[in-house]
Amino acid sequence: MSNLKKQEQALVQARSVKEALQVGFVRERFIKNYESITGRKDGDNRFQAEVFHYLELIQENDKLKNADRFSHFAAIVKAGTTGLSFGKEGQLYPILYGNIVKVQIGAHGKRELLRRMPNVKHIGEGQVVLKGDEFKHDKANNKILVHVPTDKEVPLTLDNIRAAYFRIIWKDNEFTDIVVYHDEIVKAKSKSK
Repeated sequence: MSNLKKQEQALVQARSVKEALQVGFVRERFIKNYESITGRKDGDNRFQAEVFHYLELIQENDKLKNADRFSHFAAIVKAGTTGLSFGKEGQLYPILYGNIVKVQIGAHGKRELLRRMPNVKHIGEGQVVLKGDEFKHDKANNKILVHVPTDKEVPLTLDNIRAAYFRIIWKDNEFTDIVVYHDEIVKAKSKSK
């Protein structure tokens, strides 16, 4: 029997997702990936924390509990491979597709991955452009030319948001502005939990 078949069999024979995630090769794969991607040596502690956070999330969703066991293994390994966490709001989310758990990297997770890039100096806080703000964006060069907030009180509602953006400052002090417009925000919100 191949090693992959043995692993799959061990996961299927586990009585629960919790038990499946405690199988030796799951822990080993997580730790190896996590420590190699982050350079840290706290893989075992991080593994136990991520299993706890992951189990909390699937406890809230009965459908996730019954998903394919191998996909639960893959979800935990994804946390190790990225160094991101199910326990930090906006980093990782388990999403059910049919009977398979897929892991979605949230906006905060993507920002954290960008911060780790060696050529990134700084990632600015996100900014919101509201109706009434003066806003000009050079789309071809990914640069905000002008953003002056309106003097008027504008409620922060989805209908009042024209765009949102953040700035990446590179090591050479050049910058790139990442802008998401209203229609993209609405589309992303409709897909979000």
